[in-house]
Amino acid sequence: MGKASDLDVDVATAFIGLNLPKQSGSRRCRRVWQSTCARMEEMMEERILSTDKLKLARSILDSYRFSCKEELIPPEALTSEKQAAAMLFNHPFIIMAHDRFESESGFENSFTYANKTTLESFDLTFDEFVRRLSSTSTSADDDAQAERNQILRKTMLLGPTQLSNVPRQINGKDFLIEDGTLFNLADSNGIYAGQCVVVRAFSFMGT
Repeated sequence: MGKASDLDVDVATAFIGLNLPKQSGSRRCRRVWQSTCARMEEMMEERILSTDKLKLARSILDSYRFSCKEELIPPEALTSEKQAAAMLFNHPFIIMAHDRFESESGFENSFTYANKTTLESFDLTFDEFVRRLSSTSTSADDDAQAERNQILRKTMLLGPTQLSNVPRQINGKDFLIEDGTLFNLADSNGIYAGQCVVVRAFSFMGT
């Protein structure tokens, strides 16, 4: 994995120090970050700055720190809740979250969050993304859905799960999670509130 110092970026940014991989999917992550980081406040959509999404962004950052024992964004760079939401939205990694609903047939969670890297990668708007069931990120095949449910349940009970060579699909695009982490979200009272995945490296399949 490449380090942030390997990147051709001429900005003093809070993301320096993160391990930003050079694998195929991550190149696009870096391009998105480079082009948006300096303008992130003006590029934010109203939906991302709504009260509930500000709380969700804080939940993602705090839950990742608690669960994974590392920071997505250095705390000293976060001067306000809006700044935290802006930096998370423009983060170079793919970041997606879903809610906590579980049906008798398995996990029927709805997506509640996707950052700009995710939306750019899969050609979706924020509103289009959060209308989707997260079960659609896996093949409808029974075995694939069972594997997904197993990973979600394991994470809910035991904590963060490292993902490697995990096939997924969004908006008709098949991709392979090469390096990712699935972790639980908690609200401000410490109550389980869904799950989030951070994908550091991925590649599109069949390309």
